[in-house]
Amino acid sequence: VFGILLFQLLRLQITQGSFNRNLAEGNRVRVREVSAPRGLIYDSRGEVLAKNKASFNLEIYPLDLPRSSAEKEDIFKKLSQTAQIPEAEIKDKVLKKGFSSYDPIILKENLDRDTAMILEYKTINLPGVVISKKPIREYTPVAGLGHILGYVGKMTEEDLKNNPDYRPSYQIGKSGLEIIYEKNLRGLAGLLEVEVDSKGRQQRQLSATNPLPGNNLYLSLDAQLEEKMYEALAAQVQAANSPGGAAVALNPKTGQVLGMVSYPSFDNNIFSSSEVEEKYQELMND
Repeated sequence: VFGILLFQLLRLQITQGSFNRNLAEGNRVRVREVSAPRGLIYDSRGEVLAKNKASFNLEIYPLDLPRSSAEKEDIFKKLSQTAQIPEAEIKDKVLKKGFSSYDPIILKENLDRDTAMILEYKTINLPGVVISKKPIREYTPVAGLGHILGYVGKMTEEDLKNNPDYRPSYQIGKSGLEIIYEKNLRGLAGLLEVEVDSKGRQQRQLSATNPLPGNNLYLSLDAQLEEKMYEALAAQVQAANSPGGAAVALNPKTGQVLGMVSYPSFDNNIFSSSEVEEKYQELMND
């Protein structure tokens, strides 16, 4: 019996000493979601009309911030100086969400890779601050397709109410085919298990489950026909001095929609840009 006790004592203090020390210091496991890429949208010839591109967000996890008010203030100050964000703005967002919230707060979004890497290096020792990779939508600039494909956007209170399995940080289809086929296009988020210490600093990655991309969507539309129809429609609308118009081309044998355009159109890529609010207002006031 004493031999067994001695063996267990040696195992706990020597073999697993480092692991148990981390536990004693307050290390804990955090499970974070990894965004899933949406399914692609193709035309009838196989041309990609909607795809995904890599983007990065600067986020903060309120739950992983230190308990000390002085330490929190120090983090807000350093983060403000590093990311060029007003300190009051960071504090307001965190206070609004609450320090017990596990959901991330997005401080900056749609960052390019170089900017994200620089920020990650500068904030690596700031507890609760994370650079996350997010796939965002990129649409092929085919004239007249903006209204049909639609766009994705941030979750609203109504979206969360109608989709209880979604999280506030998700993107969701807002119009066009993106909202009609939302359940098909959305993927299944992956999971990342990381260990953080008692001060909220990430120590190591424990496990990862890759996200599952959404289903692809194949249309009967022909992108080349779309462009020709848009050019012809635009010429006729302008010649008639009309504010706008629409045109549809159907296959009379099957009823398939081969082309469907609306004039004037818009570039739905603006909804994935960092200037979305400004450009959205321009569209609304046009």
